[in-house]
Amino acid sequence: MNPFIPAVVQDLLSRPVSYYKETPAEAESGKDPLTNIAFILDCSGSMSHGKETTIEGYNAQVDVIREGAKEAGRTTYTDAQFSSAVDIRSIAADLDHLMPLTAETYAPAGNT
Repeated sequence: MNPFIPAVVQDLLSRPVSYYKETPAEAESGKDPLTNIAFILDCSGSMSHGKETTIEGYNAQVDVIREGAKEAGRTTYTDAQFSSAVDIRSIAADLDHLMPLTAETYAPAGNT
């Protein structure tokens, strides 16, 4: 472990990252391109003062993504939240499973 990088960041950096790029063969085959949306949400205690704004902004972004997915083709999402620890909640999950935030599902606590 690098003593100059916080443990929560080291934990995040140690996880695999996936990347997708449509190849010409896929484009020619008529396959829908794949888009993966990543949400990285700060759930540390300092976010408590802007909790409602964060929920509204996140949910507005979910609406934009759902609308854009109608034209973008196959769309998945990855959802990571962090505070004192990193919580990777979904990796390349189907967009149908993406739920809006509520006061109950977004509870800022801990440190960054």
